[in-house]
Amino acid sequence: QYDVQKIIKRFNNIFDYLAVGDHYLDQYDITTPTAFDWKRKYVVVKQHGIMYIKLRLKDAAIWGNILGKIFEVKITIVKDYETNNKPIRYLFNKFKDVYKIPINYLNKVMECKYLDYYFSPNEKKLYYDDWIKKSTGETVGYTNEEYKIYKSISLENMHINYVQSSHYMDEGCLCAACGTKRREIAAKVMRGVSVNERIIHKKVAIDAMTHRAKQLNELTKVLQQIKEKNNNTVFVKGTTPHMMSI
Repeated sequence: QYDVQKIIKRFNNIFDYLAVGDHYLDQYDITTPTAFDWKRKYVVVKQHGIMYIKLRLKDAAIWGNILGKIFEVKITIVKDYETNNKPIRYLFNKFKDVYKIPINYLNKVMECKYLDYYFSPNEKKLYYDDWIKKSTGETVGYTNEEYKIYKSISLENMHINYVQSSHYMDEGCLCAACGTKRREIAAKVMRGVSVNERIIHKKVAIDAMTHRAKQLNELTKVLQQIKEKNNNTVFVKGTTPHMMSI
């Protein structure tokens, strides 16, 4: 129920300080192609004994096909951590519906070197044509000093840590229980079943122990029934005949 106009005001105030940058171009110290391959929608660089693959979020719907061609194996993408599935989805969608970008901010976006690299000229034009219809007059955000104060107060008031242990669908634990759960989910995905389960070791381990306890309880009931049927004695098949009292 948070006022979306407050979100818009805050967003515009800190617009100039939103993080920009790209590790692929700026951090990995690799020789990148002079232009993104807009036709194939990916670029690959093999350097330092590593294959660096760069995809665009705008092509996420066909990532499975792209990666399948690169690795020559069937790959199915599982959607995960989408804002549309988070508790804030209603406010998020409302913000997208009503937000109008100040024209001076839109012009800054269009001058971005990363946009130039990853978008073809035609894609840039379509992007601009779409946003110009949702633009508004110029606005002025926080100064450097104002932003420092804003950031300081925000960090002091922060109640959710940046490090989120359950950020990803799969933590990557290699224990037997997580491996079994991973195979179960993979089988569902390959059958085209929608999956919203997560492989978080702590939960998977508890579920596995609960399942084993249930199996043991069912086995105990069966043995109890056999015991009652056989006069409190159970015959156990082994290398030599013997009897075991329950």
